[in-house]
Amino acid sequence: MEHTSSSTRKIILVVEDDENTRYVLWLILSEAEQYHPMLVNDPYQALLVASQRKPDLFLIDYHLPSMNGVELYDQLHTLEGLEEVPAILLSALRGEWQQELQVRHLSGLEKPFALNALLELIELVLTTQERKRVGHDACDQGAVPAPITDALTFAIEPSERSLENVTPFRDE
Repeated sequence: MEHTSSSTRKIILVVEDDENTRYVLWLILSEAEQYHPMLVNDPYQALLVASQRKPDLFLIDYHLPSMNGVELYDQLHTLEGLEEVPAILLSALRGEWQQELQVRHLSGLEKPFALNALLELIELVLTTQERKRVGHDACDQGAVPAPITDALTFAIEPSERSLENVTPFRDE
């Protein structure tokens, strides 16, 4: 399974069945020089692609054909080498899916969302994951890592346009 080094662009596997949304996500991520988006439109393509080229992040639509985004996340994490790859789930639904993410300690954005909010959440999740990885490496060498704050789950109201108006969900 191929993987990128931390000095190159981060691979983001985008799993979105809506063609227009998939295209917009590709545009957003392609414009950001630090990301390399790989696009698929169904869960089975995601499993195939992820098994061949390890992504740094999964960006998954919650409502997909044949399974929901959390079910896909679980299946992706059963693949060797993908157990620690973080995910952000996206959905136009309100309510119940957010509770599922909160219980599972997953990050999510409610559609429609502000473009800069998506990019900031991606950076937060990737930075948090990198800190966890570095912390585990340091522990393997006997060092004590600095505390790590888990990524938050976010819901953005459609009229909001920045992270200032984001509601974080925390596991209490």
